Amino acid sequence: MENFTLRKIAPEDAYEVYSLGALAWINPVDIDKRVAEEKFTPHGGALGLFTENGELAASITEEPFTVNFDGNLVPMNGIAGVSTKPEYRYGGSIRRIFSYILRQSFSRGDVFSALFPFSHKFYRKFGYEVCCPSNKYAIELDMLAPMRLSMPLRRIECGEEAPLLTEIHNSFAKKYNMCVHRTEDRSRNVNRGHTYRDLVNHFVIGDGAYITFKHFESEGRIEVRDWAFTSEKYIPEMLALLGRFSPMMKTAEIYCPMELPLEAYVESTYKITRTVDYGIMSRIVNAQKALELCSIPEGADFTVSVSDDGIPQNNGVWRVRPGSCVRTDAPADLECDIRTLALIVLGTWDLASVSGRPDVRINSNEETLKKTFRRKPVFLNDTF
Repeated sequence: MENFTLRKIAPEDAYEVYSLGALAWINPVDIDKRVAEEKFTPHGGALGLFTENGELAASITEEPFTVNFDGNLVPMNGIAGVSTKPEYRYGGSIRRIFSYILRQSFSRGDVFSALFPFSHKFYRKFGYEVCCPSNKYAIELDMLAPMRLSMPLRRIECGEEAPLLTEIHNSFAKKYNMCVHRTEDRSRNVNRGHTYRDLVNHFVIGDGAYITFKHFESEGRIEVRDWAFTSEKYIPEMLALLGRFSPMMKTAEIYCPMELPLEAYVESTYKITRTVDYGIMSRIVNAQKALELCSIPEGADFTVSVSDDGIPQNNGVWRVRPGSCVRTDAPADLECDIRTLALIVLGTWDLASVSGRPDVRINSNEETLKKTFRRKPVFLNDTF
């Protein structure tokens, strides 16, 4: 492993990238044919660990985002494509890449990082925690069929109306920590898919909501891929639109923030099911910046001791006041590791709810700490 080289993936690495993907994700592919027929353009944030012979042993891809956090827009590092060939697993390949990524992410000024895990246990080793749960609803469409739209409805094609979709989404995203502040290019990318070729529908409702969903005809299922609104008054409108497909489709699946109860908008809760999805993990990259930007009650003044095995700059005791976070030699009112800090800073859970975790110790100033670290809306609806 010492002789392996870590570098950015280049166009000439096409064969190695395709072979890694086939082995890591058990995805059959004619590599020689694909290399000959396709122009390989590596993702700008793709990093690879190469053997002495030039074989790609492992790789990770980074993608920069801007997300909402307590009324601020902050940089977040999205992690994807974490893969290792079987013969190089359990040898520290991913740990080596992650160590480099976390150092670089801190140096760039990122405040958070997020990923979609195959294993919660695995990524907790790198400081990530389950911070962005969401409700996954399955709704029987015949229940929605009687609902009626009261606002103008228009179909658009993928790539159209990007400025409007971006404006609507970013208005919606302000309510939720970790929700992505999109650019117009990002809106086009998220809302891709052709109506007739891909069976993906794109609709704008009134002037303050949109919804994108795909039909899976053989399953009788609609999968809502993206949606946003400027006011909750649009929720019944979106449900009424989905109900119009009840003659052909049986159910619709939609992911919602934990704070948005679709049960309150339907006729019968016997025809709607809700499960909690824990498919996203997040990490604080810069503890000082996260605590400085965290919404804190006026006049609050407390200290937090943070432990972080992945980013040593986060370790130590921090004195926190509204808009301020500095190192201090004072005793810590609260002690926790970087994973718990992410849970309470983002507001996934309040301090009382996680106070029984083994890394948590409340030494003093408990009332102020509990007023500061309270539940807040959290929702990350972009994939990467």
